[in-house]
Amino acid sequence: MVNLQHNTRPATLWTKNFIGITVINFLLFCGFQMLVPTLPLFVKDVGCSDSVIGWLVGISTLASLLIRPFCGIALDRFGRKGILIIGAALVMITTVVYHWLYIIAVILIVRFFQGFGWGITTTASSTVATDTLPRSRFGEGMGYFSLSVSLGIAIGPSIGLSVLNATDFTFMSFVAAGIIFLAILLALFIEYRKITPSDFSQFSIDAVFEKTAVRPAILIFLACCCNGAIFGFISLYGLEKGIENIGLYFTFYAISSLLTRPLIGKMVDRFGFDVVIFPGIILVAAGLLAIGSTSNLAVFLLGAVFFGVGFAAVMTTLQTMSVLFAPRTRFGAANATFYIGFDAGTGFGSVLAGFVASFIGYGPMFCSFSLFMLTIAIVYIIFKKIDSKRPRKYDQ
Repeated sequence: MVNLQHNTRPATLWTKNFIGITVINFLLFCGFQMLVPTLPLFVKDVGCSDSVIGWLVGISTLASLLIRPFCGIALDRFGRKGILIIGAALVMITTVVYHWLYIIAVILIVRFFQGFGWGITTTASSTVATDTLPRSRFGEGMGYFSLSVSLGIAIGPSIGLSVLNATDFTFMSFVAAGIIFLAILLALFIEYRKITPSDFSQFSIDAVFEKTAVRPAILIFLACCCNGAIFGFISLYGLEKGIENIGLYFTFYAISSLLTRPLIGKMVDRFGFDVVIFPGIILVAAGLLAIGSTSNLAVFLLGAVFFGVGFAAVMTTLQTMSVLFAPRTRFGAANATFYIGFDAGTGFGSVLAGFVASFIGYGPMFCSFSLFMLTIAIVYIIFKKIDSKRPRKYDQ
């Protein structure tokens, strides 16, 4: 068992910059997540099939996947502020464009550029957050920072659906863009780590990918296949099952994650990775099985809680693992490497889920995706076996 916290006096965590970037990240996720349940419904009204709807997530994450390596290099070479603001501005602009579009090919093109912006934005915001965290409280800090994601996921989809039901998709998209604009304004007033010429490295594959983050990126890829299936099709699945107010899923999912992430981060710092990741794997699998096998609202929401807590445990563990051992001058590349796995899994999972659901239906599809979590457990154990002859700090 490992204790990652070495100082007798805890280092300062709640600095002005850490609070600022956490609030900014919450606003970004809140605005972006408003599209998660509403855009598939909008596109469904246009007359698209489930496989095409799967590509709404797939093409966005493909774009994020393509831009993240270069974003990581840019963050480590040119600094954080300008890149964060440019990415957020691109997300904001593309958000308000959808309501003019009724040709699916054009919608997918806009979604691709929005994915570009989202990849830049989330890589930059995570890097700014990691800049502020003391290593002795890294897991705890990432747990708290991840609360901004959980809150955004909790509030954003519910706001999006409520506004859509009360007005229309056009008004909803402008509300989402306004929230992102507020994040951009706040980003102008926080301090950023100064980049010096000594931080620069020559462009190469090694510069693009941070090797300490490659294995966590592989594991988060597998986990996010499940995430892509959920967020791509949970709204349509709820309609099929006659579950009213599908926004409750996102609320229960995110609140459960919100309440547990700080504890999860502290457990990672104190007990190491194994103690957190294996229960998380089990909970995600249980959540998928519960969601995919019921029409009962209570069981459906219990599945959301299982999935929320489990995914929080898996993601916090793997993101901490990916950055904790990286040089501080490589935080941008480490975050980019991790989120490449995140994006690739979300995109692949969404497209695969649409394909599978077209043959066996939504419920069986969700149940079958629990096999991805079994794969994570197997691959994680294999990685530990490989490392057994050269122990690392995260070995238990």
